[in-house]
Amino acid sequence: MKKIILIFLAIALLIPCVASAKSVTLAWDASPDPITSYKIFYGEQSVLTNPSTEIDVGKVLQFTIPNVDFQLGKTYYFALKACYYNNISMFSEEVVYTVGSPLMPYRENVLRIAN
Repeated sequence: MKKIILIFLAIALLIPCVASAKSVTLAWDASPDPITSYKIFYGEQSVLTNPSTEIDVGKVLQFTIPNVDFQLGKTYYFALKACYYNNISMFSEEVVYTVGSPLMPYRENVLRIAN
């Protein structure tokens, strides 16, 4: 499948003075190819070589990973794959975020990445 572009990584419920984030919201542009669902991969190591958590999020362009205790000062890695039945794309480019790093206005980190 062609490029999948993640548009932004928004860290919800996170301000510099708190010890953790309770959720993470990811959003991306639609794949130019037909898809049946997207899968999000995340973990404390590069998910490109060591995917630890996988979530099939369906055919949506934004998803919030709820009720996760992302710890202050820890670095987390996120990537996406597009699926068309049994065919799965390569990983998108990885988004790396350290909890507690400076935030953009409205508590969003805006990152543009492509695979």
